[in-house]
Amino acid sequence: MVGDPVLHRMARAVLPYMDAPGALDPLFADHFKWSFGAYVGSKYGDLKGRRAVVGGLSSVQERLAKEMIHVNLQSRISLSEVAAACGLRISQFAHAFKHSVGIAPYAWAIQERVSCAKRLIKKGGLSLAEVAHESGFADQSHLTRTFTRTVGTTPTAWQLAQN
Repeated sequence: MVGDPVLHRMARAVLPYMDAPGALDPLFADHFKWSFGAYVGSKYGDLKGRRAVVGGLSSVQERLAKEMIHVNLQSRISLSEVAAACGLRISQFAHAFKHSVGIAPYAWAIQERVSCAKRLIKKGGLSLAEVAHESGFADQSHLTRTFTRTVGTTPTAWQLAQN
């Protein structure tokens, strides 16, 4: 396990919560625990998943990939890290992910960021700049452009329509 870049990145993701465990979001904790267990079990144990679709990811690989991307929305994770966790080369992983999920990994990550932004906007209490940061966008402008392209309306207009 020494030198494992995926475990290193996972450790860095939880490090801030060691000093402030009260700041840990329970959803993040659940996602992290599952991702960690699935990764360690498949990489270092004998956890194997059945291939649900020929040419696609196994159910374990698909869930692991989605969880790793979701957990790392803010900090971003490289395609090579997710591919390595699934035991595939980058090109194999990208093709298998698209075959299984229907869209490319990056497009899926964008959908996850927009969904996260929607939840945060609906919850209220945060500025759009804070929502952008919390959901993994570079800044408020990036959030607004991507949200508008994906949802068809600006975040502010979408928020007003929800009330």
